[in-house]
Amino acid sequence: LEKGGIKLPDRSATFDLVIIGGGPGGYVAAIKAAQLGIKTALVEKNKVGGTCLHQGCIPTKVLLHSADIYRKFLKAHEYGIIFDKLGINYPQFHRRKESVVKRLLQGTQFLLKKNGVQVFEGEGQLSSANNVLIKKNGTDIAEVAAKNVILATGSVPLIPHAIPHDGKYVLTSDDILLQEEIPKSIIIAGGGAVGVEFAYLYNILGTKVTIVELLDDVLPAEDKEISATLRKILTKRGVDILTNTSLEKVEVDNGVHIETKSKIDTSYPPTTSGNKGNLKADCLLLALGRTPALTNLGIERFSLSFKGKYLQTNEVMETSQKGLYAIGDITGPPLLAHKASHEGLCAVSHIADKETTPINYQNVPRVTYCSP
Repeated sequence: LEKGGIKLPDRSATFDLVIIGGGPGGYVAAIKAAQLGIKTALVEKNKVGGTCLHQGCIPTKVLLHSADIYRKFLKAHEYGIIFDKLGINYPQFHRRKESVVKRLLQGTQFLLKKNGVQVFEGEGQLSSANNVLIKKNGTDIAEVAAKNVILATGSVPLIPHAIPHDGKYVLTSDDILLQEEIPKSIIIAGGGAVGVEFAYLYNILGTKVTIVELLDDVLPAEDKEISATLRKILTKRGVDILTNTSLEKVEVDNGVHIETKSKIDTSYPPTTSGNKGNLKADCLLLALGRTPALTNLGIERFSLSFKGKYLQTNEVMETSQKGLYAIGDITGPPLLAHKASHEGLCAVSHIADKETTPINYQNVPRVTYCSP
């Protein structure tokens, strides 16, 4: 059944498993389930691959790789390599990024199709414990029955209410990946992995970068030695780093004006009175973490257990509602693609009645991409 080019199931289609969200948690779980003979549907409102492929890991790594090659070329003469003119064509960084993403998207779509996963384009919403409504642009296009459901809807960048996010001057990581002009100056709110990766990128591209971090150091979740060493190196390369500092006020006026407040007396630029500071830049990147995407999922109808803003699951990723599983960013940190995939495999293994080893969260590798 086709409707506007969208593949629809029979209204009464029944699946052993319906997965809502086609990122690295959802699509990996779907492929594995199908391989185990479980009749599986995957509901994705955008393109399969999720944040990781389209707004996260992959596109940022492509841009960073180009920047890194440029940085090596700056020292080429030391290696006896001579060339006439070295420059940056930043739009071409983005063209390469798009071609890499497209290739990986096609690979993912091929694997889903090859393994017999039925993919529905739309938003999935639980209408009951065993029924998933599929909506497209606010209209219900189908409803499928599911013996089991895995929620794998991921997370979105956190935007504090008081900050005027406009996608032009005040940007999230999603927005900045679409910007093809190199700003002359940028303030990055948040010195975690996302903040540091963009600080590293724009510093190489010649942008004046300032990181504002609320905690004691950049990469506050890593070992102190790592944070301190990285801070020294970034500072030496011309990145300004303000730690123990909060954003108090953000104004947009052909650029951004920012009022900061320091928790302790630090040596601020002379524009400051006491522990307040004023910063100006072409744009502000919000790298303040991410928040689980749990709206419009229909989970209100069940009294699910939460831990903070994340869904609580048992060791086989099942929520307090039998047959309803949750994986990936919506279940809490670390918010990483491979952790989501692993949780997806764990849930599917349990659904397939296989012996399932619980995940050891002490053993999840992580990396911040910058050099060093």
